Amino acid sequence: MSAPRARSRLERGRFQGVHNIVRFNAPTYVAAAVVVVAGMVAATVGAVAGNGVILTVGVAAAVVAVVLSAGSLVGSYAAYDASDLYSYDGLADVIGDDVRVIAHVHTGLDESTDALRARFVHAEVRVFDASETSAQPEPSIARARRIVPLHADTVAVGLGPLPISDVQRMVLPMAAHEVRDNDARARWLRTLSRSLAQGGQMILIEHLRDLDNTLAFHVGVLHFLSRRTWLETFKSAGLAVVDEGRIAPLLHRFVLVRSSDG
Repeated sequence: MSAPRARSRLERGRFQGVHNIVRFNAPTYVAAAVVVVAGMVAATVGAVAGNGVILTVGVAAAVVAVVLSAGSLVGSYAAYDASDLYSYDGLADVIGDDVRVIAHVHTGLDESTDALRARFVHAEVRVFDASETSAQPEPSIARARRIVPLHADTVAVGLGPLPISDVQRMVLPMAAHEVRDNDARARWLRTLSRSLAQGGQMILIEHLRDLDNTLAFHVGVLHFLSRRTWLETFKSAGLAVVDEGRIAPLLHRFVLVRSSDG
């Protein structure tokens, strides 16, 4: 019998991903709106005064602000709202019916615990909050933490070890890139890997700093990491990639094991 699709995916609003992105990054979108208004005012003044330079600059500023903002929202909609990401069917090939213990590790924003528990009803899903301000300087994470409450049974661990062992699957959805320092990120993943059972797998879901994400998020893509950087991080953390590929539009999946496990 196949596991049911995640109920929490069905309960998500049609534009919940876009809504969350705007709320978590509110200052950025407010600034873009201000630029649009200022550009339109400047363009109007330029047109009335017959000043082509002011008109052109005003129009250009407004257009650029609209394009950058709209692109990120369209990308967010494609990745989070129009896809089956939160059904987690894309993990069914690596989380089989024999898996009994799943660790869900996030860095301050938990939109996955309920979905994972609904999708993989045969497993116990333990949830851990690895947020640590010194390693995650992004203000958007602090806002997300205030807006989306943590799951009731969340265990706060920071960047330290998990208080469990013999984890068969460890899932980190859009979490690991929030640890901005490369060395700290590698040390953290190595620490997490110590909780894996022999042959256990760590699954990272991340946006990549690639062409597709650049077209969608423009300068926002700089918040993501390149595939090359991820591979270097995994090597430093003593992890080996056993599978990778696209899990949803603009989102990549890495399946990892400890290098010592072969």
